[in-house]
Amino acid sequence: MSIGIATFSEHGQTEEEIISKADQALFTSKSAGKNRITIYGGGMIC
Repeated sequence: MSIGIATFSEHGQTEEEIISKADQALFTSKSAGKNRITIYGGGMIC
């Protein structure tokens, strides 16, 4: 299972911004392999 995380206020002010950032983090997790959790950050950190 891969997970992408973004939080309100730190990563966006609207639902669309937060979902977009969480989706980017999820894509990073999936690209890195299985069973990853990625928290959205300026450089995408895990």
